[in-house]
Amino acid sequence: MRALPDGTVELLSTHDQLLGGKSGQKYLGCVFPADSGYASAIAKAAMVIGRHLAGFGVLGRFGVDFVVVQDDSGAWTPYAIELNLRKGGTTHPFLTLQFLTRELRRRARSLCDPERQHQVLGRDRPPRG
Repeated sequence: MRALPDGTVELLSTHDQLLGGKSGQKYLGCVFPADSGYASAIAKAAMVIGRHLAGFGVLGRFGVDFVVVQDDSGAWTPYAIELNLRKGGTTHPFLTLQFLTRELRRRARSLCDPERQHQVLGRDRPPRG
């Protein structure tokens, strides 16, 4: 996905990860696009998340990982399990939680205020200079 400065969110692609190895968790590669049975479901959920992130000011490319579960009727339900706010790799869950609950945004605003920086950074007094 990509969030643009005007707040527009673009879905760039969907894909399925291929996993294998003894544990079944070794990354082997990807297949593009994601299976047509659930691609639209993950796209729809990803756009909701993407618009939410854009509302917080997130810009650029990011990824949302899903696990999809098929019920007895054949319907697929996506569950977001990971948010990647950089070009590759994981954004730690607690950082993601803070960001999504506005804690990080509050701290970022405080860092812009010289009188409050010391509180955010855990210092006893404001920085000199």
